[in-house]
Amino acid sequence: MFHSFCMSEFEKTIWNFYLQKGIKNPAEISLYVFDDQANFEVIKRKGASYAVEIGDVYYIFLDSSIPLPNRREQLAHEIGHVLLHAGNQLWTSPLIKEKQEAQAKKFAHYALIPSWFLIEKLQDAPETIQGKAATLADFFCVSEPFVIERLFLLEKDISGGEIHARTY
Repeated sequence: MFHSFCMSEFEKTIWNFYLQKGIKNPAEISLYVFDDQANFEVIKRKGASYAVEIGDVYYIFLDSSIPLPNRREQLAHEIGHVLLHAGNQLWTSPLIKEKQEAQAKKFAHYALIPSWFLIEKLQDAPETIQGKAATLADFFCVSEPFVIERLFLLEKDISGGEIHARTY
């Protein structure tokens, strides 16, 4: 059980943004609140999800044929690109592209399942990883594999010093 923890700077930025928007629990997380930070429009259609910048507007093309939890994950990932990166990824080196993908993925995990909410929900979650994944996926409206990846990120953050946690 976690009694206290200290967020990474990356998460502090998301936390402060959510507080400014009045988001105080996971049910209130709407990714469209990030539109204030980067002017974007979401276009739902079948096909791969991606974002493009045309003029001063970003267009996020979101695959409408996949389940809602996966759409939320892809939308968060593309918003991560819009907020964190500049330029056209098609023209970047594979190494830079790989780094940008990792950053967008991390943004998606932290935006959809912030540590402060995750740690609170873990206290009531089942013991098994499968039980945790099912419970948390339902609660945060994401897929079970996404939750498992997020749990590994939390573990990495704690062991790597990103989050300073005490367990009792």
